[in-house]
Amino acid sequence: MKRALSPAQLRMVAVKALEEEVDEFDYRIASPTGQGIEIVTPEGQWPTTLFIEPIGSGTQKIPWAGQIHSNPLLEWIVRSWLIDRLQTSLHVRPIQVLLGRLSDVQVPAIDAESIEGALAAWIDEIATTGVAENRDEVPMAAVLLYQWALEVQAVPGFSDWTLYRLRVLAWSGRRKRHGQLTTLQDPIGGPYTRPELARIEAAISSSAAVSNRQRAEFYLCRDWGLRPIQMALMRASDFGEDSFGPYVDVPSVKGQRSKLRRADGNIVRRHISDQAAEAVRKQVAEAESQASMLREKLQGCLNELGLERCPAPLPLFPRREKQEPGLMRFCEDSALYPYTLHATGGMICREIADIGKALAIVQEEAIADLTGDSFVTILAYRLRRTKGTAMVVMGCSREEVAEALDHATPWSVEHYFRYSTETHDLISATAASSQQIVQAANMWEGRFLQDAAPETGDRPVGGLGRCTLKTPCPKHPRISCYACYRFHPDRNADHSAALKEIVAYDELMRHQSTGPVRNQLSLEVLGAKSLVQLLCRDDGDGNGQEPQ
Repeated sequence: MKRALSPAQLRMVAVKALEEEVDEFDYRIASPTGQGIEIVTPEGQWPTTLFIEPIGSGTQKIPWAGQIHSNPLLEWIVRSWLIDRLQTSLHVRPIQVLLGRLSDVQVPAIDAESIEGALAAWIDEIATTGVAENRDEVPMAAVLLYQWALEVQAVPGFSDWTLYRLRVLAWSGRRKRHGQLTTLQDPIGGPYTRPELARIEAAISSSAAVSNRQRAEFYLCRDWGLRPIQMALMRASDFGEDSFGPYVDVPSVKGQRSKLRRADGNIVRRHISDQAAEAVRKQVAEAESQASMLREKLQGCLNELGLERCPAPLPLFPRREKQEPGLMRFCEDSALYPYTLHATGGMICREIADIGKALAIVQEEAIADLTGDSFVTILAYRLRRTKGTAMVVMGCSREEVAEALDHATPWSVEHYFRYSTETHDLISATAASSQQIVQAANMWEGRFLQDAAPETGDRPVGGLGRCTLKTPCPKHPRISCYACYRFHPDRNADHSAALKEIVAYDELMRHQSTGPVRNQLSLEVLGAKSLVQLLCRDDGDGNGQEPQ
């Protein structure tokens, strides 16, 4: 990669092109959590790499010495935006995705109007492509750059109207992409049903393959839907008991308060179950031994640097190892030092996922065939969605759900309220009598056409609903849909007639085929029965016919 112009040279390009004075680049800045970041070396050059340490997350690296764009004025705009963003936001991802694609912008001249036109045309193109391909990260990052150039730097030629148009384009791709994430009742990423959660809890309580640390992480996720980064920020001293029982003090990471991390006033007290309290109490007792090797290594780094500091606070979930370059950065920076021993949210995510691998709970056959997973996955965010869904079923308000799950506003939990509480009750009530039907019925919740408008490219399926598969289906139309997660049924369609058709086809093939075809047909019958039963019970008029 070609080396960039020096900070002084880049500033002079901006002064000449904009015909006005601009500030010199700062040599050092502070992140929202207080980390000191060297932007310009004492020799007046760009350092090779910026190391960003978002507390509770892993190290983020930004290449800094190489040329960002061949047009020096655009490079000055981008570097100025990056420096401002590093001081005001914890999210480095927009910077990284934009740097990877910015060279695609074709700018004909070194003036602000040319840059505005080229940047707007590029955002328009990638946003339009992103909508079609369900990719929105790059256009969203580019819109942030455009907005900063307009509102903060006041670069000539950038306009409010263009910003509005580009923002609408970029957000349309985001809505398309993330709309599918609000289908909570899916067998891969959605909440656990009560029978599933009961099986997981029973296996965890009796298995020697699961550590007490993992139990504590699991129960905190189950009780309060904590984000992994919240658990990463907790300390051993956050566990206690009061007149209401055992509790943990949890840092809030919602909205602007995410920058506060463990600042005073940013801690919320959560009372936990006795089961969780027992696991957390044991983890507190074990935490020091888990951190002992890293604490010893930390002291060696302090001695090497000639620094004297108080012992680093003990996290509830310490990390066991940290590479020496990163350890040195934490030792040297007083804002980072108190978090030296903390694990990251990503580490805790993996530890919770490892519970599923250790237990190897066999997935229900119908769900396994749908998802391709033979074993039940145990994920922190599935437990979080389970907590949110359970609160809705219990009749909690949006404000209560948002407060419990540490969301910035009540409207950010709106997707939890898209599902009928009667349907959840139905699934729980029928568990004892028809476990297979219950497991199959789980996949229909939130997937009816009436739950969300059909998207462009969805194909109709014989009057029964629509298919989200964008390519021709290799399976039998109408017959194969009821065991496919891509099928969105219409509540008003005649699914009973379709079930009869599938059963008749099943009877025909029973005498003519074996193996995979027979197994697949069994899944179609199960899926069709579960849907018909769900719709009949959901009618509420007592006239629904039970599937035979």
